[in-house]
Amino acid sequence: MGPRRIAVLGAALVAPAAGCFADLGGFSNAPGDSGADGNAAVGDAGSSDAATPDDATSSPDTSADSGGNGDFTDDFARADGPDVGNGWIMKYAPAFHLSGGAVQRLFPDSSHDFDDNIVYRPSSEKVLDVEVVATLRIASAPAGYPQLHARVQDSVTTPSQLDSYLVFANASTTEIALARQHGGSSGYVILGTFAVAPALDTSSVYRLHLRVSGTTSVTLAGSVERLVSGAWQSIGSGTATDSAATRITTPGTVGFSGGRPESNGIYTYDDFTRKAL
Repeated sequence: MGPRRIAVLGAALVAPAAGCFADLGGFSNAPGDSGADGNAAVGDAGSSDAATPDDATSSPDTSADSGGNGDFTDDFARADGPDVGNGWIMKYAPAFHLSGGAVQRLFPDSSHDFDDNIVYRPSSEKVLDVEVVATLRIASAPAGYPQLHARVQDSVTTPSQLDSYLVFANASTTEIALARQHGGSSGYVILGTFAVAPALDTSSVYRLHLRVSGTTSVTLAGSVERLVSGAWQSIGSGTATDSAATRITTPGTVGFSGGRPESNGIYTYDDFTRKAL
């Protein structure tokens, strides 16, 4: 996952000073011409019969915060170790680990991109309209490609395949992108971007939001907040609309991932929240 300078598909409405959407406590191998609607050639994204990668790991869901209403929270307050735990599925387990009560990005090799690095909730927790939130700390600036995903389809179980919507820092401290992903790591299409000000830095705590809703057209909304004197302040937000034939209109699960190139410890996620809309 590397920064791409492509025509933005859909409308991005930038509002850096707007409030957050809810009060909740390199991409590498850049694709070639994917067509006017951003369509990337993939197999059946809705299929659930794909084999799970050999290096994927999961653990029983012991959370008391995952209810039948589609809401879920995880503060990752568990012992350090290679398994994120609490029912999370690690498609490529070496990409993350638990450290200090948070999920830390690792970079064990350059052969796995965001489509394999994703850590996601089980398919039994699929939601259509959803908001995903996580706190973010970065250890260097720019911090690569920290990202959240929603409407993750069953193709996630296939190595080097992923169909989802995502919000991510585009190897930048001042730009956040909203995108649709189909297929491998070259299959993402940026639907909109928005600016962040002040720029992301290594001393602050941030909160990253992704909201996805609708089917006839899919609306994506993203925002970034910074913790200032114990209160969250918006430092950037934007929206995009996906009306392409390749838009994702079926429920999916949620998760987080990391791109390439990055480095060990470059960022950490904490306080993950999924809220059904």
